[in-house]
Amino acid sequence: MKLIKIFSVMFFLSLLFAPTFLPAQKKAKKESKKEMTVEDYEREKKLLKAKRASKSAEIPCQEYDTDELFVGTGKSRVRADKVNTDEYTKLLRSCQQLIKSKIGGKYQAVVRDYFDQMDIDGKSSVGSHIESAGELVIDRYLNDTKQTCQEETEEDDQGYVTIYMSVAIDKGDLAGAVASGISKEVSEDQATKVRFNEQKFRESALKAFEGK
Repeated sequence: MKLIKIFSVMFFLSLLFAPTFLPAQKKAKKESKKEMTVEDYEREKKLLKAKRASKSAEIPCQEYDTDELFVGTGKSRVRADKVNTDEYTKLLRSCQQLIKSKIGGKYQAVVRDYFDQMDIDGKSSVGSHIESAGELVIDRYLNDTKQTCQEETEEDDQGYVTIYMSVAIDKGDLAGAVASGISKEVSEDQATKVRFNEQKFRESALKAFEGK
């Protein structure tokens, strides 16, 4: 009988406190679930924002010089209805000119160092002639290069598109072309006078182009 009374009292107490305890427990769970959902949302929003920023930061045809390559990049914003071959050619020439500016000082240093090692009469005059001959070879070489990358954006709200382009040339190939071209450009008498060594000049040019 006492046992029955005890169970009755416990049951009564459970009914008495259940309305306050259970809703509070459910509310805590609900708030916890709600907070987790907000955290997940904020995290996803940050990730999405980071992805968009990364995507917008990517510039088409953006390449850089390496130990093996000289690279020239450029872009041109033109009206969509004005895009033609001339626009692409102008941008190509701009990329080629950028590479030429990188080569110029290095090539002059090669010629200067090469002739500084020689003890001959009139080497300054002959050296100047060979330097000019090499510059002609470089110009021809660059004019024959083509773009390695070319991309064009979609037309924007103002009716413009942006053309991106890059040109890359192999430093070893250029050094070989310059040395070989000089041998053909200068007279045999001049080449003999300065003891022009095509292989040695090529190696010197490549080291200079590579920055070694």
